[in-house]
Amino acid sequence: MIGMGVAAAVVSAAVVLIPLMSSTNQSGQVLGTQMQLLAIGEASDDYKERFGHYPETLIALTLPLHDDDGNRIGDPLLNPQPEDRDDNGRFVDRWGTLLRVDRPADGQTMTLHSAGPDLSFGNDDDIVLPLPRKSKVEKEKEKEKETGNR
Repeated sequence: MIGMGVAAAVVSAAVVLIPLMSSTNQSGQVLGTQMQLLAIGEASDDYKERFGHYPETLIALTLPLHDDDGNRIGDPLLNPQPEDRDDNGRFVDRWGTLLRVDRPADGQTMTLHSAGPDLSFGNDDDIVLPLPRKSKVEKEKEKEKETGNR
């Protein structure tokens, strides 16, 4: 009888803990993907500030920077973690789904999309980051404050 009581307690604990652990893991994946998109967004904003437009591909952020004459002018703007890319080097979210990037031809805006936990684009659990995150006016005001505080 004691064995049955212990077994029932273990099953009860598993019923409670497994969804809790799953929920915690999902929250970690959401947070990880949000942080990933923010890092890509910051690197993309830096790219736009240097070149006047957003990069045509996310891979461009991982390459050394070159001017129009091919001279190296800087290090890569983004150093992705291994979990940020699939076996082909394409950017994926924490669920392994390819990130979607919307970038108009003029390159003045860009939107990063993760399909989120359900692995499907176009619904409420998507994680989306529109760029630019700050307007040019906001950035200029920040620079003025930094310069004025020195």
